[in-house]
Amino acid sequence: MNQRSKANQFNGAELLSTKEAAPYIGMTPGSIPVMRHLVSKGTVSPSALPPHLKIGRRVLYRVSDIEKWQDTKVMGLEPDE
Repeated sequence: MNQRSKANQFNGAELLSTKEAAPYIGMTPGSIPVMRHLVSKGTVSPSALPPHLKIGRRVLYRVSDIEKWQDTKVMGLEPDE
């Protein structure tokens, strides 16, 4: 993931908007808010999306959280011994 300005950082963590995070999450920018709503209602598992931050009206994703979430989606690898 590319370099971002300090305006898109929180406590030193690089942040992405929903639109910027969508390609890494594998969804369209429009479907992510719908999924967040379904997760909040308990209709969809919380693991369907990476964790997010709500700062004012903005929803932001830490790059590190997206990367950890992506790691949980890897299938077919042998566990580290």
